[in-house]
Amino acid sequence: MKHLKIIFRLLIGVVFIASAVLKLLSIDHFEIYIYSFGIFNFFLTSLFSRLLITFEFLLGVFLIGKFFYQKTWWLTMLTMVGFTLFLIYSALFRNDANCQCFGSFIEINPVESIFKNLAIIVLLFFIKKEKEWNFKHVKWVGLGIATVALISTFIITPPDALYNKIYKPKSKVNVKVFEYIVNDSAKVGLSTIKGKHILAFYISGCKYCKMSMQKVDNIFKRNAIGTDKFVAIVAGESKNIESFKKETQSSQYKMYAHKSAVQFLNAVYGSFPTIVYMNGDSIVKVINYRGIDEKEMVDFLKE
Repeated sequence: MKHLKIIFRLLIGVVFIASAVLKLLSIDHFEIYIYSFGIFNFFLTSLFSRLLITFEFLLGVFLIGKFFYQKTWWLTMLTMVGFTLFLIYSALFRNDANCQCFGSFIEINPVESIFKNLAIIVLLFFIKKEKEWNFKHVKWVGLGIATVALISTFIITPPDALYNKIYKPKSKVNVKVFEYIVNDSAKVGLSTIKGKHILAFYISGCKYCKMSMQKVDNIFKRNAIGTDKFVAIVAGESKNIESFKKETQSSQYKMYAHKSAVQFLNAVYGSFPTIVYMNGDSIVKVINYRGIDEKEMVDFLKE
């Protein structure tokens, strides 16, 4: 039984650490998933998601190292109960193919994750009466581990708002080619859109293009912005659009296909996704995926 307790404790700790690391490595997907619940704006979502990842990682490390063991055990138990209630809500009221428990690397749906959590809760009862590792400077060591974990999380994957302030990424378009594509007669109605709107250049198989569409869609839904304020041009044939819409669940938006790959690449200098703030047929601003800012986009479209 003693050896089993050690195995169970290490197993639970590894699961928490793996969950945190895999979420961090696919942070963009995790952020969009959290944001889709409409609880926080995107800036707060980016902070919350990283704090949650750090918290999970520390639970795993503290369980394995038996730091502050009884407090860690209770925190872990409460966390598992909270996660399970959240997953029950997701299973009942949403249709999530992946609840992001292990990021985008291991896809499990809410129902499968509920059973996983219940198994962990059962194992937690087996290891409740473990003795914590106590030594002279344990509090300082614990604080040091927590501080390093928190800072590392924000350095490895800085929130987009912080990333943009530090690196100031620039996006641009080739105006001549851009105007040709926008006015191409094959895309009836694209050049006649009035007022302020968003125009995006996507490649159907591009991971960041898909995440961009999901992010914009959630921003529009959360802020009650009409779908007529967004239009996209997708490289390739019409079938590429259908595939893209299905994967991103964005069938409500207007999208046009553009068959000339050379023109498409030249229009945005090969950078995808490229998102253009438009006022009628005038370019106001050009951004990339990292440049998507909820407040800025909402203010632009609603002013």
